[in-house]
Amino acid sequence: MNTRLLSALGITILALGLWGYVGWNIWNALQEPVAPVVAVDDSDSVRLLGFARATEASRESLKKMTTIDVVSVARAVEDAGKKAGVVVHVGGSTVVAPSTNSKTPPPLDSAFFAVDAEGSFAQLAYFVRLLEVLSTPSQLDQFQLVKTGEASEKKAWRLSARVRVFFVTN
Repeated sequence: MNTRLLSALGITILALGLWGYVGWNIWNALQEPVAPVVAVDDSDSVRLLGFARATEASRESLKKMTTIDVVSVARAVEDAGKKAGVVVHVGGSTVVAPSTNSKTPPPLDSAFFAVDAEGSFAQLAYFVRLLEVLSTPSQLDQFQLVKTGEASEKKAWRLSARVRVFFVTN
């Protein structure tokens, strides 16, 4: 019977000690100073609003530049061909699948256009230069020049190129 009494007394003392520990932690938490609340300065919001207004024109021009369609890209390539004096054929376009990684924001979408042209070496070299600086956001991914005839012929060279065009789908 003594063991039962000692066990009950030990458990009671342990329970009181644990409740005392909980009470002591609550008391200490209430005694700690509360961190002051930092108010948002009006000058920060004014600066943010000013930044948004200052960049509005740039954002709109980027949106217009990257919102393009297939026909406008084909026209830009054909116009470059006319400037260079070559006969241009814009072929099939292939859209590149966007990345499915959800941790990063979606990149710009892109599409490849096949471009074939015939003309003199100087005309095609000028046409390649114009393809590098198209009015649409693009890059000349690859090109190949092949000699198809004699140097005295007007269209002695053939160009096969692949142009990558960047756009936004949203």
